[in-house]
Amino acid sequence: MGTRRTIRTHKPLGDAVEMRGYDGQQRELDRVPAWKVDGENPPTFRWSDDLARTWKANKVPITHDWQPLSGGTEVKFKRQEWRIST
Repeated sequence: MGTRRTIRTHKPLGDAVEMRGYDGQQRELDRVPAWKVDGENPPTFRWSDDLARTWKANKVPITHDWQPLSGGTEVKFKRQEWRIST
């Protein structure tokens, strides 16, 4: 067997991000919203509503206020230094 290596590391978000508008009632797991910080200066993110198979938007500026995604779901990023994993 070959050697294994970690390609990227993810940290728990804790209270760094809030989400509202998703009630968990959707039967299809692939409709759970996902987002990823994709820029540091200025901080930006991308988001998906199909388990990251496709990204609906890239390099969306983080405003630190409620930002609409899809289907009434919104996300709010806490004011902090955001770093992207490489």
